[in-house]
Amino acid sequence: MTLQTIEPMTEPEARRITERIRSALDRVANGWADLAERVAEAYERRADLALGYGSWSEYAEAELRPSSAIAAEVRRELVGLLTAQGMSTRAIAPAVGVSPRQAAYDRTASGVQSLHTPQVTTEFGMYNARRRTGALPEWVWTR
Repeated sequence: MTLQTIEPMTEPEARRITERIRSALDRVANGWADLAERVAEAYERRADLALGYGSWSEYAEAELRPSSAIAAEVRRELVGLLTAQGMSTRAIAPAVGVSPRQAAYDRTASGVQSLHTPQVTTEFGMYNARRRTGALPEWVWTR
């Protein structure tokens, strides 16, 4: 077995590799934001129905499931980005390949709150819908 000596970088080499690292980091950050926007658009515009699936979960599990497990830190970042796009944990879970419970944990760990609250419009006006219980009067749901 031959031992190989690794020479330290010169200053110009260190500056080049540092710039390449910064460039790669920018591409990754922009890639995640783009991914989150595309998943949110597919969810909002019902790509699942257009492709003949019976639900978002069926679509996401069949079409979006990653080929390998996503590292927890990366998954949490993606869950945070999808949360910021207004998606629920139940919608996010199949897209990132985890259970809704894990997606909820990841959402909490990401520290991101949803930017969008679903709106319910009735003959009496528009309301923010949080959950069926408590957020809106019962008559809103029974009409």
